[in-house]
Amino acid sequence: MRELNPGRESGQADFVSRLGKLTREITGATSALEHNNLNEFLRCLANQEAIAAGIDADLKSVLSAGGTARPGSGGRSKAEKNLHSACVRLAHANRVFAAVVKRSMRSTSLLAALYQSSAGTYGRTSGQQLPERRTISCEV
Repeated sequence: MRELNPGRESGQADFVSRLGKLTREITGATSALEHNNLNEFLRCLANQEAIAAGIDADLKSVLSAGGTARPGSGGRSKAEKNLHSACVRLAHANRVFAAVVKRSMRSTSLLAALYQSSAGTYGRTSGQQLPERRTISCEV
């Protein structure tokens, strides 16, 4: 394991904090998407972009943090454990967000197909006769 420089540990702690903020914004965007809240979704995306830009700027300094390898060191340091767990939480939030986006895209394409198939009858009043009856199922 590496012996971390104390000055670098505070940089890693800041990096872990930023990863936590990014994870919370991704979780917020997922929730906003699930609740069809466009304003909240856009706010979360803007915050994600700002946080990611800050993370990208500091990534090289965090990756170069450390010192000499110490033989016989049995486990990770606390800072490395925190960094690892923050990365795991971020990866999980990204997978959940990707799954929600995939389901939303599928639902949107089904709704678009529904609209296109009934384009001639969409918007008619209920008193008018429909030329034919159709049944369409939709998975949500």
